[in-house]
Amino acid sequence: MLGCIYLIKLDSGKVIPAICLEHHSSYCLFSQIVSASKEDIFNAQSQKAMINQNKGKPDNDKIKIRGKYEINSIYIGKPNGLKDKSIVLVKRNFKVTEKNLIKKIAEVNELVVSDCLALSKEIDKRNKLQKEMHILKKKIKLAEINNEKYSHYELRIDEILKELGYPLSKKKKKGAYQNYREVPNKGFIKTYLGGRGR
Repeated sequence: MLGCIYLIKLDSGKVIPAICLEHHSSYCLFSQIVSASKEDIFNAQSQKAMINQNKGKPDNDKIKIRGKYEINSIYIGKPNGLKDKSIVLVKRNFKVTEKNLIKKIAEVNELVVSDCLALSKEIDKRNKLQKEMHILKKKIKLAEINNEKYSHYELRIDEILKELGYPLSKKKKKGAYQNYREVPNKGFIKTYLGGRGR
């Protein structure tokens, strides 16, 4: 059953092709399959192959190389029984009972199933990190308002961006009090009252 591609009937009555990723006693977990775009097929290659293929082309003709944070599907080619080269949308999942399995139309290696489940877990982890980053950005804004230090939040955001595969922004200049509105809060602070010294 795992790796089998069926036409399945959804609760809405719509019929779609989908691949079985998990088999349980009362239902099976399927992920939707759709036709692959030119960009999907291009991004199924190695990083080196994509760079070489884009090399020398005008910017308008270059095909986008997706970042790690943008990958949400698995390319499966054109298995016997499918009309087009296809991808699995690993987060478009449906719990399907046997009565809603219309017809088996194709089959892929179970390694594809493993790849789909691994990517699904990766996306869940990615979403968790993005939520954490959103919370940290709110904390930074609050720290700015309250005139508090927040460099530790920025360091954690950089770690998350690196893990997600986003390009890192340029590092700020090193030195004391680089944060917005951050001032010393310990020791004596000398106040300049204006006027010329005598």
